Amino acid sequence: MERLREVYRVGERSDGSVNPPFLSDVRISKQAKNFIILTAAGPEPERARDFLQSVLGRLFTEHEALREQALLASRMQIDLLEKQIDRFRSDVQALERRVQQAMRKGMATGAMTLSLDKNRLIEQQAELEQQRIRIRAEIAEGESKPTRAIRDPSLPSTTAGSRPSLYAFIGLVAGLAAGILAVLIFEFVLVVRQKQALLKQ
Repeated sequence: MERLREVYRVGERSDGSVNPPFLSDVRISKQAKNFIILTAAGPEPERARDFLQSVLGRLFTEHEALREQALLASRMQIDLLEKQIDRFRSDVQALERRVQQAMRKGMATGAMTLSLDKNRLIEQQAELEQQRIRIRAEIAEGESKPTRAIRDPSLPSTTAGSRPSLYAFIGLVAGLAAGILAVLIFEFVLVVRQKQALLKQ
C-alpha cells in the first residue's frame, strides 16, 4: 500500500494549470483486510473514473507478474525439496542396508549407531515433507486467488463539490453581512451630511 501511495503520489494535485485526475485516497477496507479501496478525483468525474480504471489495469498487471514470480520461486523450492527428500530416502535405504549388515556381522553397537543416524534422517525427511506440503498449499492458494476488482470504478451519485444548502447558507450570511454594512455606511453618510448641513447654517 505504501508503494501505491509513493508511485501514484496519493493526494497530490497537479502543480500546473491543467488538473489531471489523481488518486485522492488509498486505504485498506475495514470489512476485509485483503481489500484495498482506491479513490480518484479529477476535474470531470468521467476522467477520474477512466484514470482509476487505468490504475487498476496497471496494478493487476504488476500484481500478476509478482504473483507469477512468487509461484515460480515456490515451484523451484518444491523441486529442490523433492530432490532433497529423494536423497534422504536413498540415504535411509543405504543406512538400513548397513544396519542389516552390521546385525548379521554381530556388530550391535555399530548397528545401533547406524540406526540412530537413520532415525535422524527420517525425522529430517519428515520435516522436509512438511515444508513441501506447506509450500504446495501456498502455491494452491496463490493460483486460486488472483487479484481482481470487486467493483468496477463508478461515478459517485452526488458530486463532491455540489452542496447547495451550504452555498445557500453562505450566501445568506454574506448577504446579511453586506446588508448590515450597507445600512451602517448609509447611516454614517446620513449623519455626516446632517452635521455638515447644521454647520453650514
